[in-house]
Amino acid sequence: ARNILWFTGVAGSGKSTIATTLSDSFRQVQRLGAFLFFDRNNSTKSNPDTVIHTMAYLLALSNHHIASEISGVIVRDPAIVNAPIKTQFSRLLLEPLKAVKHLIHGPIIIILDALDECGDGVSRHALLSIITSEFPKLPRFIRILITSRREADIQDRFHKHFPEIDLGHTESSSDIRLFIHHEIVEIRNHHSLPPTWPEQDDLEAVIKLANGLFIWAATAVKFIDGFDPENKIKALITHRPSNLDHLYEVALQKSCPWDDKAFTKAVVPVLTCLVLGKVPMTAKTMDVLLGHNTSTNVLKFLACVVQWDPHDADCLAFVLHASFADYVTDNLTLPWAVDPGIGHCSLALGCLRVLTDTLQFNMCNFKDSHILNDEVPDLLGRATTAMKSPLIYASCFWSHHIQEARSDLDALLDLELLAALKMFLQTKFLFWLEALSLLDRASSALPALRIALNYVKVYPADTILIEDMTNFVAGFGPVIAQSAPHIYLSALPFVPSTSRVGRIWNPCFPSTVKFESPMGINWPRLQTILYGHHDDVTSVDFSLDGDKIASASKDGTIRIWDAHTAELLTGPIDGNMHCINSIQFSPDGTKIISGADSSWVQIWDAQSGTLVIEFQDDCIESVQSVCFSPDGKQVVSGSANKTICLWEIAGHRVALKYIKHDGSVLSAQISLESMLVASGAEDGTICVWSLSSCSLVAGPFQKHTQGVTSLDFAPNGKQVASGSNDGTVCVWDIASGDLIAGPFDAHTDRVRCVHFSPDGSRIVSGANDNTVRIWNIQIDAYHPPPYNPAQGHKNWVQSIDFSPDGLQIVSGSKDGGVRLWESHTSTFQAGPFKGHTDGVTSVHFSPDGSHIASGSSDGTVCVWNTSGELKCGPLKGHTDHVNSVQIAPDGLRIASGSDDGTICIWSIDQGRLTAEPFRGHTEGVTCVNFSSDGTQIVSGSRDKTIRIWDAQTGALIAGPWEGHEKLISTIQFFPNGKQVVSGSADNALCVWDVETGGLIAGPLRGHTDCIRCLHVSSDGTKIVSGSDDRSIRVWSAETKSQIAGPIYGHTLQVSWVHFSPDGTQITSGSLDATMRVFQLNFRLDQENHLG
Repeated sequence: ARNILWFTGVAGSGKSTIATTLSDSFRQVQRLGAFLFFDRNNSTKSNPDTVIHTMAYLLALSNHHIASEISGVIVRDPAIVNAPIKTQFSRLLLEPLKAVKHLIHGPIIIILDALDECGDGVSRHALLSIITSEFPKLPRFIRILITSRREADIQDRFHKHFPEIDLGHTESSSDIRLFIHHEIVEIRNHHSLPPTWPEQDDLEAVIKLANGLFIWAATAVKFIDGFDPENKIKALITHRPSNLDHLYEVALQKSCPWDDKAFTKAVVPVLTCLVLGKVPMTAKTMDVLLGHNTSTNVLKFLACVVQWDPHDADCLAFVLHASFADYVTDNLTLPWAVDPGIGHCSLALGCLRVLTDTLQFNMCNFKDSHILNDEVPDLLGRATTAMKSPLIYASCFWSHHIQEARSDLDALLDLELLAALKMFLQTKFLFWLEALSLLDRASSALPALRIALNYVKVYPADTILIEDMTNFVAGFGPVIAQSAPHIYLSALPFVPSTSRVGRIWNPCFPSTVKFESPMGINWPRLQTILYGHHDDVTSVDFSLDGDKIASASKDGTIRIWDAHTAELLTGPIDGNMHCINSIQFSPDGTKIISGADSSWVQIWDAQSGTLVIEFQDDCIESVQSVCFSPDGKQVVSGSANKTICLWEIAGHRVALKYIKHDGSVLSAQISLESMLVASGAEDGTICVWSLSSCSLVAGPFQKHTQGVTSLDFAPNGKQVASGSNDGTVCVWDIASGDLIAGPFDAHTDRVRCVHFSPDGSRIVSGANDNTVRIWNIQIDAYHPPPYNPAQGHKNWVQSIDFSPDGLQIVSGSKDGGVRLWESHTSTFQAGPFKGHTDGVTSVHFSPDGSHIASGSSDGTVCVWNTSGELKCGPLKGHTDHVNSVQIAPDGLRIASGSDDGTICIWSIDQGRLTAEPFRGHTEGVTCVNFSSDGTQIVSGSRDKTIRIWDAQTGALIAGPWEGHEKLISTIQFFPNGKQVVSGSADNALCVWDVETGGLIAGPLRGHTDCIRCLHVSSDGTKIVSGSDDRSIRVWSAETKSQIAGPIYGHTLQVSWVHFSPDGTQITSGSLDATMRVFQLNFRLDQENHLG
């Protein structure tokens, strides 16, 4: 597209500097149509749903011809801003701009700065589709500049469509030179310095130190432009801060009065607000949250790293660059360091104090208690004026800070936070709901209460109160969202007689209507009813995160609802006026598939409601059932003319077609684990088909006496459950065709849906008798039972390791903590060890078991003793995430591999690099492993290659070896050092000969998703692998065949596996935040091995 230019570059490369400069230049000549700067820390500035109508608003402000056309659209359709964004684009941008193109002479520029911070990959999906497919249709006088980092979804969309300028190239150095020259002249004039200042050598030194980074140059200029620029530039050159961290250190040391104890005491709380605040704050908001009046003075001293205008009381303060936040939270020994856990606790306490002190009844002073929110003119503006920014911040974000506060807070601080939370909820709960209603944030109440519930779960009395509050919000969500006064009039009077909310709050409103027991004794199971469809509702589905509900109807429409407030989020989506029989969310929640009487299978954007893809085949009649494959790449449909179709989304085509049943196909389901499709028909039969051969492999199974309405495969892919209009549930063995459980006949009406639990031990069913029933089944005798899962981490377990004696297990988690466990009972022993500021990606015991190495997404490596004391680190040398660490067999060195494409070798005793980073991979290093004698290191990378290095010199010994189709996700030497085994995102294992580089075995296949981890047993006879498919498999190193598995137990992807030293146990860690220990009860020479 010739009217769109895309600027890319790493953080700090100057994208926003260029965007802002162009914005100012075009504004001066009245050619700036719109400038949108996105900020992920400010939800109001990063919502993809508001981009189109915000652009229209700004364009209207810039030109009266455009304003006339756009205002006409709004007059004719006041609800246009709530329409799908494709409709908004057409009505608010494309049509008005085409209408005035003969009146506009010369270009008008639209700038979208930092598009990568606009939502996330899921929420901006529809916006990116509009930009790539629709923006090029805008008239030629509209020119669009987009800046972003190279996020994968943006890269995939833009690289084939728009010309790109990469600011990471060396050409940016000349631009930085011009920038520094210009700013130095401004500083010289402002401070009345002599024309010879600075000396040319000094100026060249500053330019050289910038090293191509605009953010370095901008920070350095702001530092120099303070008190005494002559000494400032000399200090900068003397200390030669060649990276941002060093520059920040010099700038802070020289700009702030660290000998002033009052300043030193005040600076860390202000920095806490700057780097941990959910959104930028004013100085006044900081003062109120922190309980002091020093923020303004502190911010003046921080001018070199903070964007803020001291002359504007409403000016939001924010750090110049995200790297500053990383800097002050990384090294907790610095005088200006911010401890994230303690900082979030401090902000949580501030929020709760503000809420308790400030919230009150009827904050907007309504005269009419029966009024609805949308009947109040400019309600949001009125609420903002009445509540002020500190209270607004506290109302919206107190739960965020509680969630982020460190789990191992000092006991006194923990009790203080608990007491403040209880005081707020017991005295201000309804007033808080009122505030959220006025701010149009009612949907955030339920998630906030769930965070609070998780925090107080060890205190049963407080748990009961918050559970009751959760029921109140869930039961009256629509009332809370639609009218603040009706919280007191139409919600509170109707609570059950045992409700603690009612006991606390009803006496406060003696004039409201009273009922004996309007909702009975306890809260009803039914939370809300969604109204909107004009005919029977035929299908419903929850999004994976539980926040949305999709519904389909005979009225031919699809609607997407907020599951907490019952608010209609999207729709009605018009399905061409045909009855829609089946819908389902895609696994990633971004799309919805629908099947209708029209014989069309359609996929919709779940955010905007726009049609993404539609499939149709002349041989297909009314579509009765649709479902996505687990990977979201395929779709299965079942039709009234006895046809089952498998569709490929990428190719927009029918991949396979099956015709066998004697009645309409009412249900269908895919199992990628076993590459099968199951179908259920109106005649009560079930068939199982091969995805690869299009042939019938099992069935028809016959037991049901009426139509089969629902099917689900067991997690192992070997069984299938069925629900029927005859009211029964059955479980079938696919290989034998036998009915192995059921029919379960407790339902008194048609069974509409069945689903296996993730571990395959239970089935849940729902029926027209208004009941949901859970069935205990024991159909899988092949899986060795895991010990009780080790629970304690607050987020995904990303790495684990056995101690050499097999008695302990260390685990690292995305929560940033390292924990130690007893291996036989999964008993917690120590931790979490805290030192990393981001998720722990890799952990490894030293050979003597006395130390643990950890690598993190924060780019650092730490070494701990088993009591949790930090022995060494954080070691800084990588410039991106550390993906893998391993301690050498001699216990003296650590190897680390990083997304920066390098491998580093560290001395544990000296805490520094032993050699320059090993370079050769063209993309990030995902895994490293020492040979058993410590002389070699093998590495795998996102570039799909494997390399072997000399561990002392970094010389490349072998490789690159190529054989995998996708990135190398895990790698290990065999104990004899003669072979290497690798796992990949192509779902396969490969075994390589170290001496020749030849492929000995593989690709070995069995897993159906990325192999995330593997481990070779100490005797070199077995390999264990874990995968994103949630299974664990064991392979013979001699026969190169699978000898055990798939083993299930985890509910999400397996991120780490490890044999015990004696090879009798396997420990696994998962993104489900649990660690499991499996006992292997089989011999390798057994013909019928256990899996």
